[in-house]
Amino acid sequence: MSFRVATLNTLSIAVLRRRIQLCCFLKEHGIDICFLRETNVITLDKERDICHGYSAVVVPSTTTVGSGLACVFAAGVVVHRQQILWPVSYQPGKVAVINLTVRGYSMMCVNAHVSHATEERCRQLQIIASLAREEGAWILGDLNISEESAKDLASGSAKALAELLDQADFVDVATFFDAALEHTRVVTIGSRVDARRLDRILLPSVFCDRVIHYQTIDYVYSDHRAILIQVGDPAPT
Repeated sequence: MSFRVATLNTLSIAVLRRRIQLCCFLKEHGIDICFLRETNVITLDKERDICHGYSAVVVPSTTTVGSGLACVFAAGVVVHRQQILWPVSYQPGKVAVINLTVRGYSMMCVNAHVSHATEERCRQLQIIASLAREEGAWILGDLNISEESAKDLASGSAKALAELLDQADFVDVATFFDAALEHTRVVTIGSRVDARRLDRILLPSVFCDRVIHYQTIDYVYSDHRAILIQVGDPAPT
């Protein structure tokens, strides 16, 4: 049986109206599991129903209120375990990771906070890849590296990401689908303009034949696009 997984950065879900908006968004797109980052979850319990039949596992930040992690999932979805593999802290050079096992798959929600030093970016990527290999996990999150960013291209961060994915045998799901026109979104929030695809879903190559749909979607409380995949049964051999 297929299911849908998404990942996005979003503003606070500690506010009821935003939780309602989020759950309506998930229901509209048939999303069973959604990983959130850089969100305020401080007033929520560690695991609880939030609205419209959706529940959440949340991990508040240890430093900044608005940089927590969460997994929101529909009724009938069982989250088998929760593990904080790296401190959730909003500081340059830090990597925030939680690992959950959902429907038999190990999934890592990742937020790599911005560091402008190429060496630090490479260290972040190595940490993430090492953890994912140990767990046999999918990587869903914001690596703060973009192939559309002149800074990341000039610094070598984009190249380092490509090389590490190749070495670790991980694949960016977007590369399997003809979605180039959807990768970039230009939005303005106040004076801030973001025209990069920062969020991504990375899978060990052995799982790629199970992805039957890929999509990016606008979400009202995010300056990124939500990344959505639908996972089905393995392809016949």
